Amino acid sequence: MTVRKDRCEEKLQEYALSTEIVGGIAIVLSLIFVGLQIIRNSELMQAQTRDFLSGKQIKLYMEMGLNWQAMAV
Repeated sequence: MTVRKDRCEEKLQEYALSTEIVGGIAIVLSLIFVGLQIIRNSELMQAQTRDFLSGKQIKLYMEMGLNWQAMAV
């Protein structure tokens, strides 16, 4: 009976090791995913900022074009 018990414990240890490996891989993959999402979000924020500033600049030029006094300067 102790041989059988030892075998069960060995199998259980093998399963535990396998699940630890799979869990470690899952953590690494999730960290890579989060890193990629942060990079993507940063790029999106930069694009939105550029778009906002371009809109402000266009609005300024439009107002200058409609304002005769500003055009005279």
